[in-house]
Amino acid sequence: MKKALRVGDTLARVGGDEFIVIMVHLENTEDSTPVLEQILKPVSDPITVGDAVMQVSASIGLSLPTKWLRSEPSHVSCRPGCVHR
Repeated sequence: MKKALRVGDTLARVGGDEFIVIMVHLENTEDSTPVLEQILKPVSDPITVGDAVMQVSASIGLSLPTKWLRSEPSHVSCRPGCVHR
């Protein structure tokens, strides 16, 4: 995941399989697409374990600043409810 990030972006593990990426210098949601695609690519590749081929999936939620979410701490504290809506 770190390889997908740009200079200034931050990656943090907040749970067993849960991560937060704080991306800077986004003008719109489309600016995040290349980074998000690079994060998902390795996860979507099939994994072979013995004779079995396994396919794993992942999901990503995107939170952009609004009038009531102006800072990274606000976005992070919103994470549990925002991600699982």
